[in-house]
Amino acid sequence: GLGVSLVICLSWLAAACGSEGGLSWVGSVSVRLIPAPRGTGIVAAPVVKKVLQYAGVEDVYTSVVGSSRTLGNLCKATASALAKSYCFLTPDLAAPTAVPELLVAQHSAFLAKAK
Repeated sequence: GLGVSLVICLSWLAAACGSEGGLSWVGSVSVRLIPAPRGTGIVAAPVVKKVLQYAGVEDVYTSVVGSSRTLGNLCKATASALAKSYCFLTPDLAAPTAVPELLVAQHSAFLAKAK
């Protein structure tokens, strides 16, 4: 894929999106999606793994807290965590930005006269 795992749960960027990133509580279970290095695969419980495979995720770690025996809530929490995590942009998806000229370059003539 396009490195879908890089998009998931960059928790240090969660404040920019106004959400908790790849963390979701549904009922008594919470699911956290954590990016994994390429080639790791999906490290998750069987139900969570199946949902992430259908979503096209290739490399991710997961953390499930709470009652994971309620499969309906576990599926909903996984889908919700996945939906919350897609507000992040990776560098390959972000629009290119123009780099502003350095202050030294802008004021080099003034600085040269100051000697």
